Amino acid sequence: MTYGSNVVFGPEPQIETVIRRYGAWPVLTAAALSLIQSRLPRPPTCRAEGLPDYLREDVGLPALGAPPRLNIYY
Repeated sequence: MTYGSNVVFGPEPQIETVIRRYGAWPVLTAAALSLIQSRLPRPPTCRAEGLPDYLREDVGLPALGAPPRLNIYY
């Protein structure tokens, strides 16, 4: 194999194959939408502020409204 060949390895199809299969306008629309969606602001990663204390304790976070309970196992 030479480095100048157009051999594609892996499952990624070439753009010509995708255009031939789905058409030019759907491919262009999907590409434009993916560019727009990638620039939208992402939601915050930590959404635990609105959780009640019992749910925060279930996932291992400290309770905000009340002092933390003791974990007593019998």
